[in-house]
Amino acid sequence: MPSMAEMLSLLSIIYSDVIEPLFCILYAYILLRIVIAKSVKFRSEFYVFSVATGVAAITNVMLNWTLRMVDYRFQYFPNRGFFLNMDSMLSHICALAISIGKTLSVTARFTAICFMHRK
Repeated sequence: MPSMAEMLSLLSIIYSDVIEPLFCILYAYILLRIVIAKSVKFRSEFYVFSVATGVAAITNVMLNWTLRMVDYRFQYFPNRGFFLNMDSMLSHICALAISIGKTLSVTARFTAICFMHRK
């Protein structure tokens, strides 16, 4: 029977290499449904910021996934250092975009609720 450390390592690999990309595919499907919806409700600032934040989140997860693949699975990748640095930089940019998008979404909701009588 494998030890607890080996089990946790295996579960970590399964989650990061299989389950996270599946969640990204499902999240992309939800975002696509919002974008192609004909309802006027989905054209508000809140949904625009939510879709942009979702795209940044999916991109960030995929960048982290490629970072793990190159760093752990394919260690003899040519120009590996440059690729890992660029991947890490883009991941940080996406994380910043996610933070800004969440802030804008909350601000849009706050102003819609608190200033609904002003035009």
